[in-house]
Amino acid sequence: MKCLSCGAEIENGEKFCTNCGTPVPQVEEKKEAPEPVKKPERKRHRALSPWGYFGLEFLYFIPVIGLLFLIILSFSRNINVRNFTRSYWCALLVFLIAAIVGTAVLYATGYSGQVINYISELMQSLPKF
Repeated sequence: MKCLSCGAEIENGEKFCTNCGTPVPQVEEKKEAPEPVKKPERKRHRALSPWGYFGLEFLYFIPVIGLLFLIILSFSRNINVRNFTRSYWCALLVFLIAAIVGTAVLYATGYSGQVINYISELMQSLPKF
């Protein structure tokens, strides 16, 4: 590098010219910017359409096949299907607990016999085809 004032040769890193004493403009070395850290790509799960939910509901109401699909789809890779299926398990569990508690209350209060008689009378009063 040469001095801008007198033209004398200046070594790298000098702050002043050794010949005339003129300050040497400091040239900043360009540093490469670090490469930005790439965020891991999130898996995008396909959202279910309303018809998709309707189809799953219809499928789950089929007695044996629905239960099999409930078990299989509980471990689906699509988080939307998996959460929807697991919500059905929760609903089934709530229904089962309510049925057990209701039956226990009927037997404990002694109304079970009356309920059975009432249901059998209803069944006999239905028209026969």
